[in-house]
Parts: sequence; C-alpha cells; structure tokens
Amino acid sequence: MKTKTTHTPGPWNLCSDSMYSSKCLRGVQHSKKAAIHSSAEGRPTVASHVANWSDATLITAAPELLRHAAIAAEILRGLTIDAADREVLKNLDHAIAKANGEVH
Repeated sequence: MKTKTTHTPGPWNLCSDSMYSSKCLRGVQHSKKAAIHSSAEGRPTVASHVANWSDATLITAAPELLRHAAIAAEILRGLTIDAADREVLKNLDHAIAKANGEVH
C-alpha cells in the first residue's frame, strides 16, 4: 500500500544572514547559509543551512511549482495532443510523482 507524501504547507519563505529579520530562522544568523521555512502556523523549518543559494531558491519555489505542474498536467490531459506533447505530459506526470514520493 502506497502512502501519499504530505509536504509542509506552503508558501515557503527563504531567509539568510544577509536577509535576517525576526521572521527568519535564528539558526542561519551569521552562518552564510540559507534556510527555508513555511508560512504555516508555527513556521516549521523545511530546510536549514542550505549552502547553495540557487538550491535554496529552487526549494523555496517547490510548493508552487508542484501545484502549477499538476494544474498544467490536468489541462494537457483535457486537450487533443500530438506525440511530442504526450511525451511532455509523461515527463510532467513523472516529475509530479517523484515530488509526491511515488517514484525515485
């Protein structure tokens, strides 16, 4: 039996030493690393001490990317599409499944 992955609620926010505020996680202050936290109640940490800024910004965008990828896949499924578009839909479905922990 497969269990659906439950992600920390989005949107997620990025903070770093250079962007430090009272909303930022104290753990990254003076660390030269980024942290990602949720806007949800209690501000749970999604990732801490992310050394690569590009990785941190991508992680921060993940909830919105996943949500909009699922919407795009549903729209494509409702259209008459050619073989190239079916390949795009197959890849999109795979990426969504991977993000949901259904494939590795």
